[in-house]
Amino acid sequence: MCTKSLNRYRNTDDIEHWQEFKSNTRIAKREFFDNKIYKITSSNKRPWDLMNWVKKKNLLTIESILYEGQLCNTLPDLWHALHLSYNSAENRPINASFLNKTP
Repeated sequence: MCTKSLNRYRNTDDIEHWQEFKSNTRIAKREFFDNKIYKITSSNKRPWDLMNWVKKKNLLTIESILYEGQLCNTLPDLWHALHLSYNSAENRPINASFLNKTP
């Protein structure tokens, strides 16, 4: 089906024949993979065998959080750094008079 529609497009250079080829290709791919998935999941009942089709993803490069020049590589260190960073203004006096000028 795909070969016929591709040859028809090559002979005519008609955009409608190109769209027909793309549509036939999409349908053929869908049928192929649906059939493959059905065979794998019904014959050996191990759907994780499908994972070979998924491209392996590299983990994102990350940087450790630095707090006061020290790396925070443990959960207690990270908690300490975040707690001191976000609660450092607690109980400090603030001047909220600028809020009165805001319309």
